Amino acid sequence: MTYRGFGYVVDSCPLNKTEFITAATRLNCSVDKYGRSQYTCVPNEDRSALVEFCYRKIVAFYQKGHCLVTTGNGTLDQISCHHFITGCPEDNFRGTGLYKFSACSRINTEKQCFYADPSCPNTAKFNTFDPSTTVDFLNTTTNTTMKMLTRQLSVLEVKNRAL
Repeated sequence: MTYRGFGYVVDSCPLNKTEFITAATRLNCSVDKYGRSQYTCVPNEDRSALVEFCYRKIVAFYQKGHCLVTTGNGTLDQISCHHFITGCPEDNFRGTGLYKFSACSRINTEKQCFYADPSCPNTAKFNTFDPSTTVDFLNTTTNTTMKMLTRQLSVLEVKNRAL
């Protein structure tokens, strides 16, 4: 499905260099004046879809602690990911290396949030910085609720033993 005349809605973004090259070739993306592929795959600004497209500008460096989203006209915007459970870029990065930060492209389109955001509901499986490691994450709300229930149960068991 096309997205606002500049990209395509996809189910997932590339998770490694091979997938990145394949997607760039499929879209027939060119390179910028420095020879870097202009292929890009990021969430849209309201995190309701993943959008892949050929970025029409020079592929830039982006700040650590940020993910990228696309605005309605095909430009890229940085948003903070410091609060992510894991997967937030710890170093400055080029747009051509987005596949290294899968947490920045794993979104809950229904709730319009990043799965790595502790406030995002649902369970997600996604790769962290080490693409060979798949990690299950439950959202913090669920984890916190389970911890509270476990503590309450322990308190009740201690009280029952005292009786």
